[in-house]
Amino acid sequence: MKIQVNDLSQALKLSIISTKTNIPILAGIKITADKEITLTSTNLEISKIIKCSGKVIKKGSTVVNGKVLLEIFKTLNEAELSIDGNSLLITSGKSKFKIPTMDVKDFPGFPDFKDNETLDIHGGILTEAIEKTIKAVGIDLSRPVLTGALLVIDKDFTLVSTDSYRLAKYSANIKSKVKIEALIPLQSLEEILKLVQEDTTISVDQNLLKVETEQAIFITRLIEGVFPNYDQIIPKDYKSMIICDKSELVTAIKQASLMGDTFIIEDSLKISASTAQVGESEILLDATGEMEKTVFNAQYFLDGLANVKSIEIQYNGPTNPCVLKGENYLYMIMPVRLN
Repeated sequence: MKIQVNDLSQALKLSIISTKTNIPILAGIKITADKEITLTSTNLEISKIIKCSGKVIKKGSTVVNGKVLLEIFKTLNEAELSIDGNSLLITSGKSKFKIPTMDVKDFPGFPDFKDNETLDIHGGILTEAIEKTIKAVGIDLSRPVLTGALLVIDKDFTLVSTDSYRLAKYSANIKSKVKIEALIPLQSLEEILKLVQEDTTISVDQNLLKVETEQAIFITRLIEGVFPNYDQIIPKDYKSMIICDKSELVTAIKQASLMGDTFIIEDSLKISASTAQVGESEILLDATGEMEKTVFNAQYFLDGLANVKSIEIQYNGPTNPCVLKGENYLYMIMPVRLN
């Protein structure tokens, strides 16, 4: 194998660089030179093929440590890569590196994937959906179905997540004729965000999801299990509608959070917080609507406010969820119950 590459560092940043693994080959990146230059990486749950710009002088393939290769190419732009015995020789101007290779035969094969129903979607929709729902994904491994976001494609494109304390839902009408349902793990959502381009294709094959762009092919295992019926838990009505200035509310909650993780919201509209160790704060806002004394997690509330342009809080009492709505977006947050 012998290739010339222009900017391998960008492709490496998009790859899976496994640093905490007991299987040495999974720390490797497979470089393939054929009709084009590609980097293949996997942690057995997620697999990626990233296309690289450059020139193939001699076809072939090899596997090298991904972290080492990434660190080298943080300092290089154009370079020539070639096999020298059991080493990869990297030459760029006056710089030369020689790093050991691993056996290509030991590298896991790319997952077999049968394209069934395939959806072509503008990358902006997928990016917005993930960005608006990812913070509500659960991290409690004892409840695995909550450690991902549920993708449902019918006539609408819907992505929903919940950690049982809040729920985030993005839904856009795309007039799709394709039906897809997939429970996507958190890490996969984070990796998809790195790859999405304007033209993106999504497809599902049994317990695998594939996202494909002009530069990349991404395949992830899906979470098995039944996601909660979220439509049943979203309130259909409300006791009071609270309307106020968004920037003032965000500032008030941030000020209250200096005193602790939670804040109290009540009347029309007072934001307060106190802890014996730190102190107390109280901020009064101009608002319409009334609330009973209700306690919320400050960061959870701010996460929802970040995705709406104006504030219209659907209030349902001190023990029932509040709802915020924005364009294509719904955020539901449960009050904190204090003993």
